Amino acid sequence: MATAMRLLRSEIHPDHTRIEEIINIFISLGFTRFSIYDETDVYMLTIAMPITDDELVNSENLKKSTIIYIDLIENNEEMFYCPKTCKKYYSYLFFENVSSRERIIFDFLHRYFELYPDDIFWDCDKFFYTKKYIDKIYSKTYDPNWLYISPDSF
Repeated sequence: MATAMRLLRSEIHPDHTRIEEIINIFISLGFTRFSIYDETDVYMLTIAMPITDDELVNSENLKKSTIIYIDLIENNEEMFYCPKTCKKYYSYLFFENVSSRERIIFDFLHRYFELYPDDIFWDCDKFFYTKKYIDKIYSKTYDPNWLYISPDSF
């Protein structure tokens, strides 16, 4: 099973509007707790659904949070070839530890691809997902294992 995933783009520009749109997607999904760590070439975005102060950190609460790295520069060392499109792409968003967060990723991608249909989602192992695949999967009954099944099988 993949533990990390990437969104790939053909080019990267330090575009803060896109970062705001990414945050807005998560807000529309019910995430309201955010922290952003600003580096020169990357943002680290931590998102979470609200929990009360007296709730203990447990596996259910961990499923409602994730860490995302947003690259702000094109890095040739972070380029990946997608056999579905026969093109190379830059890594743009890096999702850390996606295990148990399949629903977060699924709902995020559905909304993200509405805004950016030319990007590619990669499981850092073997599967590449385009907007077409995510739309196809989204139109079916939700399967929590969608991330570990070839998109061609849907």
